[in-house]
Amino acid sequence: MDFDFEKEIEPDSTQPVEVSAPSEKGGEEATKGVEREADKSKMGLPVEFYFCLHVMGPLGFLATLFVFVATAFAQYHWQTRERYRKWLPDIIKNRQDTKTTYIVRIRHANNTNETITFHGPPGPDETPGPVKWVRPYFDCGRSNKWIFGASVPVADIYPRHTSFRHIEYPTFTAVSVMEMDFDRIDINQCPLGKGNPGPNVFAGTDFCKKETTECEPLHGYGFRRGGYQCRCNPGFRLPNVVRRPYLGQILERATAAEFERGFNCVPIGCESYLSLQI
Repeated sequence: MDFDFEKEIEPDSTQPVEVSAPSEKGGEEATKGVEREADKSKMGLPVEFYFCLHVMGPLGFLATLFVFVATAFAQYHWQTRERYRKWLPDIIKNRQDTKTTYIVRIRHANNTNETITFHGPPGPDETPGPVKWVRPYFDCGRSNKWIFGASVPVADIYPRHTSFRHIEYPTFTAVSVMEMDFDRIDINQCPLGKGNPGPNVFAGTDFCKKETTECEPLHGYGFRRGGYQCRCNPGFRLPNVVRRPYLGQILERATAAEFERGFNCVPIGCESYLSLQI
């Protein structure tokens, strides 16, 4: 079998080498190429975008873009199974002391007692607690809303239905999930304190006047501003024309002039009036 190879001929160093200046046509093409690159950069798209489009073609470029987007959305934190990854798989095995034991005593109407012992999620005083929250995700195709969920593990004896009790141990076998609408979650705009320990990015965004009023959160307002009321500080009271604390949703919509004139509490004290003689 014969193979033909093309051998590159090396230039003879003894022969003079002619160097020609670039022609006017080549200079014009180079200038136009630089102008085209500048025009592409002005459009806000990188030069690599046009290179990939030129090399792979429109169909190849769209296929590559589709694979990139699918890979990005295929990560575990974009999927609903994140709520299961919080607890499963249960890494700790073959031990009896890893799960919290709960005891429930029931007294029936016929004066008989019943005691039920079972294993469950971690207690409220343990770290982590019995509930783990998951990041919000868009429930596409079902409710078409942003969903926020809480997951709780379910413990069971493994292996079950055996006569050898010494080899059985509790383990997490399932996860119970409760999901809710993300827009219905309340935000607390009051300053950090005993009832609002944080971390809270919305803390301190209320419009209560700290000199005479204090912020108190209201439940059920959902994921929107104004879910609080401004109550009077000790030693202050509401004006005679005001019947209830100032609502946060009214303060959020008030103009600058209305905010300066109102939404204050007056000091508690005796007021004396001089009678006018006519």
